[in-house]
Amino acid sequence: HLDVAAMYPNIILTNRLQPPAMVTPQTCASCDFYHQDMQCRREMEWKWRGEAFPAQRSEINQITGQIKADSESFEAHPEDIRKRVKSYCQTVYKRTHDTKTEL
Repeated sequence: HLDVAAMYPNIILTNRLQPPAMVTPQTCASCDFYHQDMQCRREMEWKWRGEAFPAQRSEINQITGQIKADSESFEAHPEDIRKRVKSYCQTVYKRTHDTKTEL
């Protein structure tokens, strides 16, 4: 038996992830366990981490055009574009994605 509710805050704090719903003072005031001296919330600086392909927009548009020209229906499916851009980035940039972290 795993106590997921007990593990969740540790996962959030360990990975410095921001929970989907931020707690407001109104939420704390309506909590059953709330009293004036309670310090249950930890104030943290949350970081945003995003991953993107190193290819520029013009390169992705060129790859999309190639896929459309190669297909019989002249359509480019997103999964086909993603695969082709990933292989293109691996060949040209020697990496498949860039990771950017911002406060």
